[in-house]
Amino acid sequence: MTRPLRRRRARTNTVPPRRILIRGGLVVVLFFGFLYLASSLYSGVPGKEYAYVRADVPEIGNLIVHDPVRVAGIRVGQVDRVDVGPAGRPSLRIQLEPGTNLPADTTIVVRANGLLGARFVQLLPGRSRTQLADGGRVAPAKQSLTFAVPETLDTFDARTRGNLTKTLNEAGKGLAGRGEGLNTTIRRVADEAAPTRRTIRTVLAPPGALARLLPSIRSGVAPLDANRANLTDSFAETARALAPFVEEREGVRATLGAAPGTLAAADSGLERGRRLLGATRGL
Repeated sequence: MTRPLRRRRARTNTVPPRRILIRGGLVVVLFFGFLYLASSLYSGVPGKEYAYVRADVPEIGNLIVHDPVRVAGIRVGQVDRVDVGPAGRPSLRIQLEPGTNLPADTTIVVRANGLLGARFVQLLPGRSRTQLADGGRVAPAKQSLTFAVPETLDTFDARTRGNLTKTLNEAGKGLAGRGEGLNTTIRRVADEAAPTRRTIRTVLAPPGALARLLPSIRSGVAPLDANRANLTDSFAETARALAPFVEEREGVRATLGAAPGTLAAADSGLERGRRLLGATRGL
C-alpha cells in the first residue's frame, strides 16, 4: 500500500521587520555619508590643514567658488568664498595648499581661463622677505582683471551696436564705386614699403641714433603740447573758414575746372607784357 505524497510547505520569510528597518536605515546613512564626504572633498581633504588669505579686488568677472588659484601656472589653491567687502568691492577668501609660502607683498590678478568666460586667480609673488601669514591680505595688482570675450561683447550694448551699424553703412557708401582707387592706393603703399624700411634702417644705423632721436622728437612735440589748447581751438576756426567753400562747392568745382585755361591766358599775357616792358626799357 503506497503512502500519499505530502506537499512541502512554502518557506516563509522569517526576518523580523525591525531588522529590515535597521538595514534600510544603515543604507540611507551610508548614502548621505558618501554625499557629505564627496562635497567636503571638493572643498578640501578632511583633516588637511590649509592656509587662508583674503583679497579685495575692483572686479572679478565670472569668477566663482572653487576656481583655481595659481602661481606661475602651478595650482596652489582655490577660491573658497566670494563676498562683498565693506567698501562694496568683491572680497575673495582664498584657500592655499599646505606648504605654500608667499611674500607679504604678493599681488593678485583675476585672469581669463579660455574664451567662454571661465576665470582663475593668479598670485604674483613680490620681493619681500616677510612671508604672507595665514589670514593675511593680498593687494590687487594695477590691472587686477584681464578682459575676455564676454567682457568685450558686453561693451556692445544696443546703442553701441546701432552706432556701429551706422558707421559700417556710411563706410560702405563712402567706399562704393571706389574700388579701383583703393586698389591703386594699396599698390602704391606696397611699393613704398621697401623704401620706407630702407629709410628707417639708414636713420637708425648709426650707434645711438634712436637714443638721440627720441629726445629730439620729445623736444619737437613739447611746444605743440604747450599750445594744445590753441591748436584745439584752431580746428573750429578752420571749420568755420572752410564752411563757405563746402556750401558753394559746385562753384568751387567750376572755378577749379576753369582755372587751368585762365592761368594759361594770364601766363601768355604776362609774357607779352614782359616783351613790351623790354621794348620800352630799350626805347
